[in-house]
Amino acid sequence: MKKIFQITIILLLLLCTISAVSADNLENSSNIDKSNSDISSYEKSNLEDTGDLNSNMPIREISDKNSKYFHDENFKDNSFSNYEKDNNTSKNIKINKTNNNKTNSNSNITRTSNNAPTVVVHEVSEIRNNTLNITMTSNVEGTIYYTRNGSTPTKNSRVYTNGQVLKIYVKTQIKAIVITKTGITSTPIKYQSAQIITPPVSVVVPTTDLVNNRQNITFKSNWNNVTIYYTTDGSNPKKNNNRIKYTKPFYITRDNTLNYYTVDNLEGYTSAVYTYKTPRYTGQRPVLTVYNTTKLYSNNHQQIMIQSNQPTTIEYYSYRGKNNAVHRKYTSEIDTTNDTQLIITGKHKTTREMASSVEYTPTKGTRPITNYTYTISLPYQNGYVFINDTNYVVLKDAASSFSKNGGILYNNRTKSIKYTNNTAMSEPGILLYTSHNQKTLNIKYCGYVYANLNQVSIIATSQLMSNISYEMFNKNKSYMSVYFNIMSNGKLEGLTCVILENIKFSLINTTPYNTSFTSNFLNYTIDKKDYLNHIHTSNYTIPFQTVQSYVLTNRIITKSDITNWLNRSTKYGKNYLNYTCYGSYLTALTAVYMNDEMCKYYGGYNNVTFTRGKDTQTLIGVDSYGTTYSNIYDPTLAIVITNHPTINESIQFRFMTTSMLSEWERQAIRLSGQNVTEPLYQFYKDLGIKNNTVIFTIDNSTGLLTITPTSNASYYIVIDLKTGITKVMTKTTENELIKGAISNPGQGYCYHRDRSNTLTDLLGKFMNFTKSDLGSKLTSDIEDIAGQTLITAGILMIGSGVAAPVGVGLTFIGVGLCLNSVGATNPSDVLNLYYWADALPSILPAAIPYTSIERNAIKLTRMGVPIIANGKIACQIDLEKSIPKTVHDKMINDSIDKVASSKLKDFLRYMNVPGDPEAKKISMVI
Repeated sequence: MKKIFQITIILLLLLCTISAVSADNLENSSNIDKSNSDISSYEKSNLEDTGDLNSNMPIREISDKNSKYFHDENFKDNSFSNYEKDNNTSKNIKINKTNNNKTNSNSNITRTSNNAPTVVVHEVSEIRNNTLNITMTSNVEGTIYYTRNGSTPTKNSRVYTNGQVLKIYVKTQIKAIVITKTGITSTPIKYQSAQIITPPVSVVVPTTDLVNNRQNITFKSNWNNVTIYYTTDGSNPKKNNNRIKYTKPFYITRDNTLNYYTVDNLEGYTSAVYTYKTPRYTGQRPVLTVYNTTKLYSNNHQQIMIQSNQPTTIEYYSYRGKNNAVHRKYTSEIDTTNDTQLIITGKHKTTREMASSVEYTPTKGTRPITNYTYTISLPYQNGYVFINDTNYVVLKDAASSFSKNGGILYNNRTKSIKYTNNTAMSEPGILLYTSHNQKTLNIKYCGYVYANLNQVSIIATSQLMSNISYEMFNKNKSYMSVYFNIMSNGKLEGLTCVILENIKFSLINTTPYNTSFTSNFLNYTIDKKDYLNHIHTSNYTIPFQTVQSYVLTNRIITKSDITNWLNRSTKYGKNYLNYTCYGSYLTALTAVYMNDEMCKYYGGYNNVTFTRGKDTQTLIGVDSYGTTYSNIYDPTLAIVITNHPTINESIQFRFMTTSMLSEWERQAIRLSGQNVTEPLYQFYKDLGIKNNTVIFTIDNSTGLLTITPTSNASYYIVIDLKTGITKVMTKTTENELIKGAISNPGQGYCYHRDRSNTLTDLLGKFMNFTKSDLGSKLTSDIEDIAGQTLITAGILMIGSGVAAPVGVGLTFIGVGLCLNSVGATNPSDVLNLYYWADALPSILPAAIPYTSIERNAIKLTRMGVPIIANGKIACQIDLEKSIPKTVHDKMINDSIDKVASSKLKDFLRYMNVPGDPEAKKISMVI
């Protein structure tokens, strides 16, 4: 039976001309007993205690290692693995400089002539914590006398006993003589070890967050009996006579720089000078730093300490070989080894904000690490699921196992397979489990990426098969094989292969599957619905069925990031699946970059400073209909305000940036040459072109303003009047709501070629306009944009043609329901982005707190007819008479006319990829 299955799998793989990952890129190892389909004794010993388990584990193995399930000509060129590197992997680690990790025992042995009596010192250990062990011998029979302070020994000095092991400090100076039985005294020999000093190390332990721009701190040392000296003015405490001796906790202000060092009170060993800076703003997520307190010893052990810049509960996971993972709370100096991986994280004791995780190994030092999980959920049915390169689960046989609420877990590190009752995953691997009363099969994958900016792309291919006449398959049934492959920072590898039974041609596009993605302990997931559809999978025409590319980052995206990824296009372009992942990821990265650049504009205008204060994740994907979509759960993209603007300035900044986010998503997709829409653009069409009515509803209890078109149920807009944060929601081809933009069906199929080529070409042209980021000093081509149209022109520069910024201009109407209350009577004011940015704060604080429905009703009646919608006060507005029919032309022409640079003007005028049937098609002439 097994041989028949083996032949069948080989034939199946030859028949499948779909894209999959080359077997050369996958590790070839397994712990499954090849002589028996039951779980091996090794695996049984590694099972978690799950009670009464089925002894016949529903797992099979392909014995022919050349018949791996991930095998296709399309995947032979994956030579650029690990392409994304973090150049700052060792920035935070502070290593004491030493002469060498190992001491040459011969270099410190003192000898004299073989003919004269002498003493020889032998190092029998390496230097650890400033001590080592020695022994002494002589070349004659006699008694050895020695001193430890460098003085000349006599027969009244210490007597060395033969074979005795002496523990000495690196500062100890040994002098020794031997007196023979005939009374001959040798010449004294001198010995002192190599001066490999391991001083005491102290770390800062904050006791408070940054409160009123100051923080209370204390110290923790790895040794007892030490003294710490410090300065807070940035000077070197070793050279400053005004240094302060630490005796008790003290405060340091945000603008101060703390420098400190530690002295051992017994031997006088002095550490290097360490620097500490407080958090930049209150509530900042903890930042972890690893200090190695010793060198790497000959037995590959090392000690480390961990510091946080916030009051933090620090935890770490220790992974070594195939041993069980160790999870502990950090309290003091810990021991690690050269082959141990430490994953360190923490949680703010007050805000509960998670720290950015770091990995530490003695050889690689400290580097940022992001963990992520990706779950595929589909209807449970008979079939097969591969959980590694050679092992697969028979779903029919596994049903009884899953009925016990168990899961099947494959661990990448230990190469082991076991049952588990826990659906959480703490390290890379793949987990199979069921939900919804076994109606749903979940395939959960966990992985790591290393950097502050990461790419994770999941690409799926599939093929429908029928009339297969081998015993393993029923020729009266149809089977679908679906390959899920994952690319992380340029490395493409297999995730899983699923072969499903009972798939009929008539059921194409009716077999749904859902995906869920999250990373780095974020409290939300990005979810997406899709369908299994084999029709559009072809090695050359459309080499993928679906693709999802995620940007994972915790920092601001800059021009250099975009330029770096543009320069990688040729490396990715060698392979269709690689290029698809590359182009879709670059689209997502462009959307984040545009958002961050506009935040700089709006921040400058509103006296707001900001940073990306935590992790954020952004999705650009192509579904089984070929529709490109964006999906960003958090409209702020984890942007945190770091100063103290007024409430008006804060609301204005939040409203402008979050309102425009979906527009940046649309523009990023349009740069690849696709027809794209998003709610703000639809809002413009409904009001400015179709003259439809819109309902504005204020929820008195939550302060949420909802904008709903009366004739278009495909989108709605929600604005939090207390914060200004806006969410624009749209429906996908799967009829689900996402916060983002979508293209026309079929537009995304060419990411393996034309879409990515167009994106890199147009994005490259746009990048050539600036020598630095848009938010900093602009070049001469852009500097002469008129003052108050700077933001508008900045929007247009991204490459939109007809009606690009009008959507947000009209959305401002929804927030500024009280237009007349601030004295605006000229309809042309509707077109002025800055008018709405200025008017918004003057309106919103008046509505806070929300004390009465009547008060809101008065405001609403100034723009439209008040109505009651779902028990909430609302207003139906017909803006046909308030907005010029040529609003889109006026907006663009007014802005372009104020751009003095002809080069930029041409770029704006002709960089027009039609985003709507009403838009006029203009050829690119740059």
